[in-house]
Amino acid sequence: MAATKTSVRVRVEYWCGTTQMTGTAMTYRGAMRLAAKNRNAYSPKFYDGNRELLDDGNGLVYADELEHGRTVYAV
Repeated sequence: MAATKTSVRVRVEYWCGTTQMTGTAMTYRGAMRLAAKNRNAYSPKFYDGNRELLDDGNGLVYADELEHGRTVYAV
């Protein structure tokens, strides 16, 4: 099945030491820029509302769609 792409505001949760920070991005590049600020053993997390997003190296995909064998890009 072909990948589809939508446009959303991505919430990025990352850590600066022991403080959890949150930022928003409209693009994959912006989300990765925020994720690069992560300074903790915990990995950054990406969300569209309450839906978790995963980084596949080409964009952020919906985790629940991947479970069903579909690749749907948020950004």
